[in-house]
Amino acid sequence: MEKIIQKFISEYRGKNRKRFNIDELQNYLIKHYKGDQQYLAKGGYTELHRQIALLKSNSCIREIKSSGSNGLNPPLKIRWQIIFKDNIPLWNQSKMLQLSDFLDFGYYINNPSYQTEQEWKYIENIYRFLKSRKEREWASIEERSLELFHDEKFLTDRKGIDKRKYGILTRLKLSYEDLKMKKYGEMFVYWNRGVENVRNIVILENHSAFFTYKRMAESHGSIFGFIPDVLIYGEGKKIEGSFSFIEEISDISNAEVLYFGDIVAKLKYIRKI
Repeated sequence: MEKIIQKFISEYRGKNRKRFNIDELQNYLIKHYKGDQQYLAKGGYTELHRQIALLKSNSCIREIKSSGSNGLNPPLKIRWQIIFKDNIPLWNQSKMLQLSDFLDFGYYINNPSYQTEQEWKYIENIYRFLKSRKEREWASIEERSLELFHDEKFLTDRKGIDKRKYGILTRLKLSYEDLKMKKYGEMFVYWNRGVENVRNIVILENHSAFFTYKRMAESHGSIFGFIPDVLIYGEGKKIEGSFSFIEEISDISNAEVLYFGDIVAKLKYIRKI
């Protein structure tokens, strides 16, 4: 049971998670033993209690005193904290040197607590990509995240428990451009009057205003002296998050963008009507 508990703690360390629930650990053991019967045959809760006591005495873990008891006899605190040996480097120095032609390991050398097994796997993926970067195509953040981290929301979902993972690019001093990935805006509804070289754009916040303006543009062309090439339905504040998609339909640096609505324009290139 000792080795299985050590594996459990090692997996937590690999994910940079510092706290665990005693019930979670017990369920992990039962799953490993493929059921309660085998778990009991290996000592069950009595052996679990003994192993926890040993880990505590060896300063590997400590109970969270504000946590309640699990109600069993002998009792154990429900919540425990893993004591990380932050100053002990875990990565092989020669391996870091081999990858240093494309990667900067300075942060990891100064902050050994980030030298986890999982982080190293990510770094190896990034290194392989950088070696073949010239031959690679540009992709969205989600596509590249899935490729490198096996999770398309790895760099965008900030609601996860392990928030330290998001800084891996900063730790390696890499940019989105280095990994040839781009944050594409969410697609929006738009109307094009049949122009390939789009120069004049109007964003309309309201749904009914969009279709009214569209009918007028189709009938009269010029509206208040402005001939729109494209009309965009902004969907209220949603346009703030999807505005970058405009680059898919126009060279925004050479276009004039007018905004019709209540929202004060905060986006670059937009002039409010």
